[in-house]
Amino acid sequence: MSYRYGSGTLRQETLPLGSARLRLRMPTTKDCLLRPHSHISLDGPFATSSDWTIPGSSGDTCTRAAGALVFRSRLFQRPNKPMIRVAIQFPRFKGLGLYRTLTDPAPTRGPAQVLVTAGIGIHGWTTFRSQTSVVDATRATRTTLRGRFHATVIGPHRQPFRVYGAL
Repeated sequence: MSYRYGSGTLRQETLPLGSARLRLRMPTTKDCLLRPHSHISLDGPFATSSDWTIPGSSGDTCTRAAGALVFRSRLFQRPNKPMIRVAIQFPRFKGLGLYRTLTDPAPTRGPAQVLVTAGIGIHGWTTFRSQTSVVDATRATRTTLRGRFHATVIGPHRQPFRVYGAL
């Protein structure tokens, strides 16, 4: 097998498989295009990160409509865990700065809602909403959003878990 990490040197390795089969998840052409890529992590029942991005998944996009802005991550999945997508919604995006949804909010540019959508077995897709969230938007264009965020999300069985990262 030959492989390369990033722009590093080409490496070769021989693996004994016996009666097993080797299954590689290869990137699609779309995965190799230069575009924004978020770095997101989840703690708790869905512990994973965007380092486990599913090849060929679409995402890491921003859309604007009627004063709102929505960021959507690519799909990612750690082995033996559900598929995950993280979305951040700004109902009234007012430019760069701090957006928060807290039980006792301080002055900010407005609210931000963090949503974690998980593909859970036969139940299909389930969306969990943040109880508290803080998003710092440092750059925004029509199609990209940059910044950092952290949120506490209420998951299955009312268990809180954390989601955080950089966009």
